[in-house]
Amino acid sequence: MAYPETAHNIGEKEIREAELTLEKDDVLILMSDGVTNAGMGKTTDGGWGRDDVVRFCEQKYKKDMSAQELAAHIASACVDLNSDETDDDITVLVIKLCERAVTNKR
Repeated sequence: MAYPETAHNIGEKEIREAELTLEKDDVLILMSDGVTNAGMGKTTDGGWGRDDVVRFCEQKYKKDMSAQELAAHIASACVDLNSDETDDDITVLVIKLCERAVTNKR
């Protein structure tokens, strides 16, 4: 699900801001324009686009999927859209919220 956002212009850059409350099992996906522009001029006219990325994630994601797996699916789709030729970086950060747990006992 995408959240309502506000756009701010700082110089020539557009910065988008959103406020949301995250809860257990929520997934937050951050990505570079190398993801939203994937396939531009190769397999798509205008790139993959934010809405298409959101739809892809909603279709691909399963509750038992790790953040790492979802990030790998997104990056792999970008490589496919770029026909294995990348002109830009593909940066994806996926955060999946879970219950607090001790992971390193000393």
